[in-house]
Amino acid sequence: MGDDELSMLRKKIDKTDEELMRLIKKRLATADKIAENKKKTGMPVLDRQREQEVLERIKAIAGEEGVDEDAAARIFREIITQTRNKQLKKPGIRETGK
Repeated sequence: MGDDELSMLRKKIDKTDEELMRLIKKRLATADKIAENKKKTGMPVLDRQREQEVLERIKAIAGEEGVDEDAAARIFREIITQTRNKQLKKPGIRETGK
C-alpha cells in the first residue's frame, strides 16, 4: 500500500468519524427531548428494560452487518451511559423511581 492510498484511506476514516459524531450529537439531542418528556410525566431517567432492549437490538444489527456483537454492545453501553449522565444534569430529572 502506497503513501497516497494510505492517506486516502485515512481521510475516509476521518470522514466516517465526523459522520459518527454528527449522529451521536443527533442521538443526544433526541435523548434531551426524552428527558424533558420524562420530567413532565415524573418518570425516572433510568430504564434498565429499555437499555437492555436497545443493546439487544444493536447486537442483532451488528450480527447482520458482520460487526462483533459484543464490541458493538460495549460501544453502545458507553453511549447510553453518557446519554444518561447528560440527562441527569438537567434540573428536576431523577435517576430512579425512588
